[in-house]
Amino acid sequence: MPTLHLASTNPHKLKEFARLFGSAFILTSVQHTSSSTQWLEDGSTFMDNSIKKAVFYSKLGSGLVLADDSGLCVAALGGEPGVHSARYAGPEASDAENRSLLLARLARVPEEAREATFICALALARDGKLLTTVEATCPGRITAFPGGSEGFGYDPIFVPSGATATFAQMPPAEKDRYSHRARAVAQLLPILLTKRWG
Repeated sequence: MPTLHLASTNPHKLKEFARLFGSAFILTSVQHTSSSTQWLEDGSTFMDNSIKKAVFYSKLGSGLVLADDSGLCVAALGGEPGVHSARYAGPEASDAENRSLLLARLARVPEEAREATFICALALARDGKLLTTVEATCPGRITAFPGGSEGFGYDPIFVPSGATATFAQMPPAEKDRYSHRARAVAQLLPILLTKRWG
């Protein structure tokens, strides 16, 4: 099977992508061990960051590099946390701290006005050259309290449209029916298989 190098050290993302790609590709995590191989996540959009990350890491080794930048945009907060989703409560903030800050800022927002959208931007690069990009979304709403122990990030406080449970209350197969990441992979996979870049 061909290999995809995921430009992320997030074990949750690696696990989720491995499940979504199934037996079509082997996924590994791009390893970087020194400050000289870091990159600055300063894009104004998810796609900006995804492209920058994919191209950067594809220069450090051979093979296909897949980068993901994703996060949550809440309408009542003007699109926050947006591209700052992973560090909403600070550079070293935990998932729980990010969720707590978001819920605190939505404390006076009624249930009917708590619309939110998860966005996933994927970029594929090789040898420093961008090959293709895809982007997908998942609309939903933010709950008043966290619920569930599955998933990661904002999953315990996000209910996708058409569902009654949070992502964190769903088994993986059910989450994949709705999620932004699953929808992005569904767009990318046929491109990968058709182009046969591996």
